Amino acid sequence: MGLPIAGTLWVVGYALLTDFADLAVALLFLWLAVAFRSLLRPVAMMATLPLSLIGAAWVMPIAGKHGCMPTIMGLILLAGIVVKNGILPVDFIHVALARGVGLREAILQAVQLRPRPILMTAGSTIVGMIPIAMEWTVGIERLSPRALVAIGGLIAGTFLTLLVVPVLFHVLESAGSGYHRWRRGEAPA
Repeated sequence: MGLPIAGTLWVVGYALLTDFADLAVALLFLWLAVAFRSLLRPVAMMATLPLSLIGAAWVMPIAGKHGCMPTIMGLILLAGIVVKNGILPVDFIHVALARGVGLREAILQAVQLRPRPILMTAGSTIVGMIPIAMEWTVGIERLSPRALVAIGGLIAGTFLTLLVVPVLFHVLESAGSGYHRWRRGEAPA
């Protein structure tokens, strides 16, 4: 005996959604690679995605909620915000490097100047999701898993982004410049 029609449609819909999510991540990577003219810089920006999943994964069992379609919607919301949070410092560093600032100094400036807009975006989203997560809103209580995933993922993803993205950017840029020197036959620095 197979799945009832509703179960079959849910499985097919979930499979299509995950396929589209994979396609969206790939297209986002390509778009960032073209925008920043680098294959390494998008890696630093998109490293925020798995970092945010840490928070999204621990908040659901703590709240006693299960995975469902609103959870997946929350993951999509979360992905958009945390990738944007990853773009902010990398773009700042990119602009500083184009002005002739050294790599280390550009990263230090980004670490000093970019946390405020990142924290403001994450904080306002978290505060806006609290009524939905606490099920205080009439009629959309079923969306509380979406809000919980967004809140947990933003808490973990934001703070890990502020730590990991500058370090990863430095590692990737150093490796990339070392590779280019090696290709030109120059001595390592």
